[in-house]
Order: sequence, then structure tokens, then C-alpha cells
Amino acid sequence: ELSEQIRSNQSKCIEEIRAMCYNLSHTDFDTTDFPNALKQLCATFKKLANIEIRLSIPDETDFSFLNCDKSLNIYRLVQECLNNIYHHAKAQEVTVFLRNSSNKSGLSIFITDDGCGMDERLVNLLNEHSGRIITRDGSEHFGVPGTKERIHLLAGELIFNSMPGAGTEVIIYI
Repeated sequence: ELSEQIRSNQSKCIEEIRAMCYNLSHTDFDTTDFPNALKQLCATFKKLANIEIRLSIPDETDFSFLNCDKSLNIYRLVQECLNNIYHHAKAQEVTVFLRNSSNKSGLSIFITDDGCGMDERLVNLLNEHSGRIITRDGSEHFGVPGTKERIHLLAGELIFNSMPGAGTEVIIYI
């Protein structure tokens, strides 16, 4: 029985390492292919996490102001949000919605889930400038500081909204 449990854990570890390697590999896409890269990301997430996901990008959304570096950073931001949902939210459904800002020179991204949500203390920590998260066992999570760094590079804004039992909404303004 112990041997089977070890094999099962080993298989899960290998699966997660492969997913991390895939997620860390440099994704080559140009600005015109950005929506398709997001579609592929969402399809991969759905398969890996077994969570229903809806990606909504209105046809008139303009990405022409994004260069490859900005596109890749936005892709990685969405990827990190989906990764957090997979590992922490216990969600059944996720929605990713992108649209241009009212003056068409920016992008608004809304990522919502129907998961377990977060308490006010954690939301406040996430919305602080540093976004540094230390767990109860004293270990540090690196996803949020990395996300904050990407937001800074894009001169954007990141907002977390959540309540226990009510899911989470992440809003990204670029």
C-alpha cells in the first residue's frame, strides 16, 4: 500500500514538474497572435486543472499597442493567476475577460473564479505594494512578488477582490 502511495505521489510530482517546465518555456508569439496564445493557455489550464474556463475577448479588442515583451508579460500574469486558482481556490469555474480601456490605449483584464475566496487580511496583504506573502509555516510564496514586478514593468495596476466563500476577482489594468 505504501509503495502504491509513493508511486502515485511520484507520478503527480512528475506531472507538476512537466507542467512547470512547459509554463516556464519561452512562448514565442507576436502581438497579432496574442489572443490565440491566451486561448491555448486556457485550454491547457482546463485540461490540467479540470476546471471549467471561459475566455472572453471582444472582436474589437485592439492589441496593436502591445509589443512582444508586453504581450509575454501579460500572458505570464494571466498564467500566474490561473496557477493560483488551480493551487488555492478550489474553484469549479473561471472567467478571463479582456477588453480595451475606454481610451483604447490600454487593456483591462478581469479574472474571476467561484472558489473559496480569501479573508480580508490576505486580500489587504495582496493589495499592498510589496504583496509579500508568508505562510503559517514561515515559507514565502514567490508568485505574488513576481506578479507585482511584472505589473511594475508594464506600468500597470493589480487589484485583488475577494471574500471568504465568495470567490476571487483579480483586475489588471495595463
